[in-house]
Amino acid sequence: MKIFPLLAAFSAHFFAAALRAAEPAMLSHPLAASPEVTLSTAVPHPPWSGEKLSFDLRWGVMGVGEAHLSARAPVMAAGEEAWHLVSEAVSASWIDSFFKVRDRNDAWLAVSDHRSLGYSKDIREGSWRLKEWVYFDYSSMTFTGQRSKKDAEPYAVGGALPGRVNDILSALYAARVMPLEPGSVYSMDVNTRKNWKLDIAVVRREKIKTALGRKKCLVVEPRVGEEGIFVAKKGKRLLVWLTDDELKVPVLLKAEVFIGAVTAELKSRSVAPPAAP
Repeated sequence: MKIFPLLAAFSAHFFAAALRAAEPAMLSHPLAASPEVTLSTAVPHPPWSGEKLSFDLRWGVMGVGEAHLSARAPVMAAGEEAWHLVSEAVSASWIDSFFKVRDRNDAWLAVSDHRSLGYSKDIREGSWRLKEWVYFDYSSMTFTGQRSKKDAEPYAVGGALPGRVNDILSALYAARVMPLEPGSVYSMDVNTRKNWKLDIAVVRREKIKTALGRKKCLVVEPRVGEEGIFVAKKGKRLLVWLTDDELKVPVLLKAEVFIGAVTAELKSRSVAPPAAP
Protein backbone atom coordinates (compact mmCIF):
# COMPACT_ATOMS: atom_id res chain seq x y z
CA MET A 1 0.00 0.00 0.00
CA LYS A 2 1.30 3.44 -0.88
CA ILE A 3 0.90 4.87 2.60
CA PHE A 4 2.89 8.09 2.14
CA PRO A 5 0.76 9.49 -0.72
CA LEU A 6 -2.32 8.67 1.35
CA LEU A 7 -0.90 10.48 4.38
CA ALA A 8 0.06 13.43 2.21
CA ALA A 9 -3.45 13.62 0.74
CA PHE A 10 -5.02 13.33 4.19
CA SER A 11 -2.74 16.03 5.57
CA ALA A 12 -3.53 18.35 2.68
CA HIS A 13 -7.26 17.81 3.15
CA PHE A 14 -7.02 18.38 6.91
CA PHE A 15 -4.88 21.50 6.46
CA ALA A 16 -7.30 22.94 3.86
CA ALA A 17 -10.24 22.27 6.18
CA ALA A 18 -8.42 24.05 9.00
CA LEU A 19 -7.83 27.05 6.74
CA ARG A 20 -11.50 27.12 5.75
CA ALA A 21 -12.51 26.98 9.41
CA ALA A 22 -10.30 29.98 10.12
CA GLU A 23 -11.97 32.15 7.47
CA PRO A 24 -14.02 35.01 8.93
CA ALA A 25 -17.67 34.06 9.32
CA MET A 26 -20.60 36.22 8.25
CA LEU A 27 -21.42 38.48 11.17
CA SER A 28 -24.96 38.93 12.44
CA HIS A 29 -26.80 42.15 11.67
CA PRO A 30 -26.28 44.68 14.50
CA LEU A 31 -30.08 44.95 14.87
CA ALA A 32 -30.84 41.21 14.67
CA ALA A 33 -31.11 40.77 18.44
CA SER A 34 -33.03 44.00 19.10
CA PRO A 35 -35.43 43.48 22.04
CA GLU A 36 -39.17 43.80 21.59
CA VAL A 37 -40.87 46.90 22.98
CA THR A 38 -44.45 47.99 23.54
CA LEU A 39 -45.28 51.26 21.85
CA SER A 40 -47.13 53.95 23.74
CA THR A 41 -50.84 54.25 22.97
CA ALA A 42 -50.04 57.85 22.00
CA VAL A 43 -48.00 56.58 19.04
CA PRO A 44 -50.24 56.32 15.95
CA HIS A 45 -50.18 52.77 14.65
CA PRO A 46 -49.61 52.49 10.89
CA PRO A 47 -51.75 50.21 8.68
CA TRP A 48 -49.23 47.37 8.90
CA SER A 49 -49.20 47.14 12.72
CA GLY A 50 -49.35 43.40 13.57
CA GLU A 51 -50.15 42.53 9.96
CA LYS A 52 -49.33 39.29 8.15
CA LEU A 53 -50.00 38.94 4.42
CA SER A 54 -49.83 35.64 2.55
CA PHE A 55 -49.59 35.41 -1.25
CA ASP A 56 -49.86 32.71 -3.89
CA LEU A 57 -47.06 32.95 -6.45
CA ARG A 58 -47.88 32.07 -10.06
CA TRP A 59 -46.01 31.97 -13.33
CA GLY A 60 -48.76 32.19 -15.91
CA VAL A 61 -51.38 29.71 -14.66
CA MET A 62 -48.90 27.54 -12.74
CA GLY A 63 -48.58 27.82 -8.99
CA VAL A 64 -44.88 28.14 -8.21
CA GLY A 65 -44.84 28.90 -4.49
CA GLU A 66 -45.98 31.24 -1.77
CA ALA A 67 -44.76 34.43 -0.12
CA HIS A 68 -45.38 36.12 3.21
CA LEU A 69 -45.00 39.70 4.39
CA SER A 70 -45.19 40.38 8.11
CA ALA A 71 -44.70 43.29 10.47
CA ARG A 72 -43.32 41.65 13.60
CA ALA A 73 -43.50 43.16 17.08
CA PRO A 74 -41.80 46.57 17.32
CA VAL A 75 -38.27 46.52 18.67
CA MET A 76 -35.76 48.89 20.24
CA ALA A 77 -33.14 49.08 17.48
CA ALA A 78 -29.95 50.97 18.36
CA GLY A 79 -31.89 53.26 20.68
CA GLU A 80 -34.82 53.79 18.30
CA GLU A 81 -38.25 52.21 18.17
CA ALA A 82 -38.61 50.33 14.89
CA TRP A 83 -40.93 47.97 13.06
CA HIS A 84 -39.27 44.65 12.27
CA LEU A 85 -40.43 43.73 8.75
CA VAL A 86 -39.94 40.26 7.25
CA SER A 87 -40.49 38.97 3.72
CA GLU A 88 -40.27 35.24 2.92
CA ALA A 89 -40.68 33.30 -0.33
CA VAL A 90 -40.83 29.51 -0.67
CA SER A 91 -41.04 27.49 -3.90
CA ALA A 92 -43.73 24.84 -4.39
CA SER A 93 -42.75 21.23 -3.60
CA TRP A 94 -42.83 20.22 -7.28
CA ILE A 95 -40.19 22.85 -8.04
CA ASP A 96 -37.92 22.10 -5.08
CA SER A 97 -36.25 19.13 -6.76
CA PHE A 98 -34.74 21.29 -9.54
CA PHE A 99 -34.99 24.94 -8.43
CA LYS A 100 -35.47 25.31 -4.69
CA VAL A 101 -36.28 28.81 -3.46
CA ARG A 102 -35.93 29.86 0.16
CA ASP A 103 -35.68 33.64 0.43
CA ARG A 104 -35.84 35.83 3.51
CA ASN A 105 -35.49 39.60 3.77
CA ASP A 106 -35.54 41.58 7.03
CA ALA A 107 -35.79 45.33 7.47
CA TRP A 108 -36.02 47.70 10.42
CA LEU A 109 -38.25 50.72 9.82
CA ALA A 110 -38.07 53.66 12.24
CA VAL A 111 -41.38 54.32 13.97
CA SER A 112 -40.68 58.06 14.10
CA ASP A 113 -40.35 58.85 10.38
CA HIS A 114 -40.42 55.56 8.42
CA ARG A 115 -36.79 55.62 7.32
CA SER A 116 -34.81 52.39 7.23
CA LEU A 117 -32.34 51.56 10.00
CA GLY A 118 -30.96 48.58 8.09
CA TYR A 119 -31.79 45.42 6.17
CA SER A 120 -30.59 41.86 5.63
CA LYS A 121 -30.99 39.25 2.90
CA ASP A 122 -30.66 35.47 2.94
CA ILE A 123 -31.39 34.32 -0.61
CA ARG A 124 -31.37 30.76 -1.97
CA GLU A 125 -32.63 30.31 -5.54
CA GLY A 126 -31.49 27.12 -7.22
CA SER A 127 -27.68 27.00 -7.02
CA TRP A 128 -27.50 30.73 -6.30
CA ARG A 129 -26.89 31.80 -2.69
CA LEU A 130 -26.56 35.33 -1.36
CA LYS A 131 -26.20 36.65 2.15
CA GLU A 132 -26.04 40.36 2.79
CA TRP A 133 -26.71 42.91 5.51
CA VAL A 134 -26.41 46.68 5.77
CA TYR A 135 -26.69 48.96 8.80
CA PHE A 136 -27.49 52.66 8.42
CA ASP A 137 -25.76 54.93 10.96
CA TYR A 138 -27.44 58.32 10.78
CA SER A 139 -25.18 59.82 13.47
CA SER A 140 -22.25 59.59 11.05
CA MET A 141 -24.35 59.49 7.84
CA THR A 142 -22.64 56.27 6.75
CA PHE A 143 -23.62 52.67 6.06
CA THR A 144 -21.67 49.50 6.79
CA GLY A 145 -22.32 45.83 6.11
CA GLN A 146 -21.21 42.51 4.69
CA ARG A 147 -21.95 40.46 1.59
CA SER A 148 -21.23 36.87 0.57
CA LYS A 149 -22.10 35.00 -2.63
CA LYS A 150 -22.38 31.21 -2.90
CA ASP A 151 -20.80 30.65 0.54
CA ALA A 152 -17.67 32.58 -0.48
CA GLU A 153 -15.72 34.53 2.10
CA PRO A 154 -17.77 37.60 3.11
CA TYR A 155 -16.47 41.03 2.25
CA ALA A 156 -17.21 44.43 3.75
CA VAL A 157 -19.42 47.05 2.13
CA GLY A 158 -19.91 50.66 3.15
CA GLY A 159 -20.09 54.28 2.18
CA ALA A 160 -21.81 57.61 2.77
CA LEU A 161 -25.55 58.24 3.03
CA PRO A 162 -27.22 61.13 1.15
CA GLY A 163 -29.78 61.58 3.94
CA ARG A 164 -32.59 59.40 5.23
CA VAL A 165 -32.97 56.29 3.08
CA ASN A 166 -35.11 53.20 2.68
CA ASP A 167 -34.20 49.70 1.60
CA ILE A 168 -36.39 47.78 -0.85
CA LEU A 169 -38.63 46.05 1.72
CA SER A 170 -39.17 49.09 3.92
CA ALA A 171 -39.90 51.22 0.82
CA LEU A 172 -43.04 49.16 0.18
CA TYR A 173 -44.28 49.90 3.68
CA ALA A 174 -43.28 53.57 3.59
CA ALA A 175 -45.25 53.98 0.35
CA ARG A 176 -48.39 52.82 2.14
CA VAL A 177 -48.54 56.04 4.16
CA MET A 178 -47.95 58.35 1.20
CA PRO A 179 -50.89 60.44 -0.14
CA LEU A 180 -50.96 58.52 -3.43
CA GLU A 181 -52.95 60.05 -6.29
CA PRO A 182 -53.18 58.84 -9.93
CA GLY A 183 -50.91 60.78 -12.27
CA SER A 184 -48.42 61.59 -9.52
CA VAL A 185 -44.83 60.37 -9.11
CA TYR A 186 -43.25 60.12 -5.68
CA SER A 187 -39.48 59.80 -5.14
CA MET A 188 -37.48 58.35 -2.27
CA ASP A 189 -33.80 57.73 -1.62
CA VAL A 190 -32.98 54.02 -1.48
CA ASN A 191 -29.79 52.24 -0.49
CA THR A 192 -28.89 48.68 -1.53
CA ARG A 193 -25.12 48.95 -0.98
CA LYS A 194 -25.25 52.07 -3.13
CA ASN A 195 -27.53 55.09 -3.15
CA TRP A 196 -30.15 55.58 -5.85
CA LYS A 197 -33.56 57.12 -6.48
CA LEU A 198 -36.75 55.10 -6.52
CA ASP A 199 -39.68 56.72 -8.31
CA ILE A 200 -43.16 55.42 -7.53
CA ALA A 201 -45.62 56.30 -10.28
CA VAL A 202 -49.34 56.05 -9.53
CA VAL A 203 -50.69 54.77 -12.83
CA ARG A 204 -54.46 54.55 -12.33
CA ARG A 205 -57.36 53.43 -10.18
CA GLU A 206 -58.85 50.03 -10.88
CA LYS A 207 -61.44 47.81 -9.20
CA ILE A 208 -60.46 44.14 -8.90
CA LYS A 209 -61.57 40.98 -7.13
CA THR A 210 -59.36 40.16 -4.14
CA ALA A 211 -59.26 37.87 -1.11
CA LEU A 212 -60.61 40.85 0.84
CA GLY A 213 -63.58 41.21 -1.52
CA ARG A 214 -64.01 43.44 -4.53
CA LYS A 215 -61.75 46.43 -3.94
CA LYS A 216 -60.99 49.72 -5.61
CA CYS A 217 -57.20 49.84 -5.94
CA LEU A 218 -54.38 52.21 -6.78
CA VAL A 219 -52.06 50.71 -9.39
CA VAL A 220 -48.49 51.85 -8.72
CA GLU A 221 -45.27 51.22 -10.64
CA PRO A 222 -41.82 51.36 -9.01
CA ARG A 223 -39.30 52.70 -11.53
CA VAL A 224 -35.49 52.79 -11.88
CA GLY A 225 -35.01 49.43 -10.27
CA GLU A 226 -32.19 47.66 -8.50
CA GLU A 227 -31.91 44.01 -7.65
CA GLY A 228 -34.15 42.83 -4.83
CA ILE A 229 -37.76 42.16 -4.01
CA PHE A 230 -40.55 44.30 -5.46
CA VAL A 231 -38.35 46.04 -8.01
CA ALA A 232 -38.53 45.37 -11.72
CA LYS A 233 -35.47 44.19 -13.62
CA LYS A 234 -34.03 46.44 -16.30
CA GLY A 235 -36.40 46.70 -19.23
CA LYS A 236 -39.23 44.99 -17.34
CA ARG A 237 -42.18 46.40 -15.41
CA LEU A 238 -43.54 45.76 -11.96
CA LEU A 239 -47.08 46.79 -11.05
CA VAL A 240 -48.49 46.74 -7.53
CA TRP A 241 -52.19 47.00 -6.65
CA LEU A 242 -52.79 48.74 -3.29
CA THR A 243 -56.28 49.05 -1.81
CA ASP A 244 -57.52 52.61 -2.26
CA ASP A 245 -58.24 53.21 1.42
CA GLU A 246 -56.38 54.09 4.62
CA LEU A 247 -54.77 50.62 4.76
CA LYS A 248 -53.27 50.52 1.25
CA VAL A 249 -52.90 46.75 1.45
CA PRO A 250 -50.87 45.21 -1.42
CA VAL A 251 -53.32 42.70 -2.90
CA LEU A 252 -51.63 41.94 -6.22
CA LEU A 253 -48.12 42.25 -7.66
CA LYS A 254 -47.27 41.50 -11.26
CA ALA A 255 -43.63 41.39 -12.43
CA GLU A 256 -42.54 40.90 -16.02
CA VAL A 257 -39.82 38.26 -16.40
CA PHE A 258 -37.83 36.96 -19.39
CA ILE A 259 -40.88 34.90 -20.45
CA GLY A 260 -44.32 36.05 -19.35
CA ALA A 261 -45.03 37.37 -15.88
CA VAL A 262 -44.94 36.26 -12.26
CA THR A 263 -47.83 37.33 -10.05
CA ALA A 264 -48.25 37.40 -6.29
CA GLU A 265 -51.93 37.35 -5.36
CA LEU A 266 -53.05 37.95 -1.79
CA LYS A 267 -54.77 34.93 -0.27
CA SER A 268 -55.09 36.06 3.35
CA ARG A 269 -54.54 38.96 5.72
CA SER A 270 -54.45 38.70 9.48
CA VAL A 271 -53.74 41.30 12.16
CA ALA A 272 -52.49 40.47 15.63
CA PRO A 273 -53.80 42.76 18.38
CA PRO A 274 -51.21 45.18 19.79
CA ALA A 275 -49.62 44.25 23.10
CA ALA A 276 -51.04 45.98 26.18
CA PRO A 277 -48.90 48.91 27.37
